[in-house]
Amino acid sequence: MRKTSVAALLAASSVLALSAATPAWAQETLHVTSPSKLGSLLIYPAITINSLYTQDTLVQITNNSSTKSVHVRCEYVNELKGRAEFDFDLTRRQTASWDVWTGVGEGVAPSPWPTTAGPITSPFPAPPMTSLDRGELICFATNTADTAQVAFNELSGTATPSGRMTLSPLSQRRPTDTTHGPSPR
Repeated sequence: MRKTSVAALLAASSVLALSAATPAWAQETLHVTSPSKLGSLLIYPAITINSLYTQDTLVQITNNSSTKSVHVRCEYVNELKGRAEFDFDLTRRQTASWDVWTGVGEGVAPSPWPTTAGPITSPFPAPPMTSLDRGELICFATNTADTAQVAFNELSGTATPSGRMTLSPLSQRRPTDTTHGPSPR
């Protein structure tokens, strides 16, 4: 019992000494990004479009300010660094939404998704499974003249994947389907 008490006392005093020795800058609360907070920069890292598998992404961006309008500049970047830029205005409390695959939307006329690769900047080939159908969307608030980014902190939004992957004809067979041989029992 005495050994356990001494060990617990030593452990507790070590933790206390370490916390007292930690520099003040390491004890400060870090400011991190959060999908639940408003901002002037929105990054959606998982945009997917694919007509073969009917995959798409629906984007919605809202100006949450009750007093100010904002200009929004956006850029699609596919996995092979192909880019497409577009911009739009949002009045106070306005939402713009669109379908990335078709470009059909409300409050915005987005550019088509980039279907070509960007400039080659590496001597190495692209990793396997790199796709023109996947990438990211980056949007940020600018002044109304569209000459500088602004610390607006009133934008919010979502990028929601939609659609479903279609199944191949073989995976759609029923176990009793004998067109390709008997099914295992």
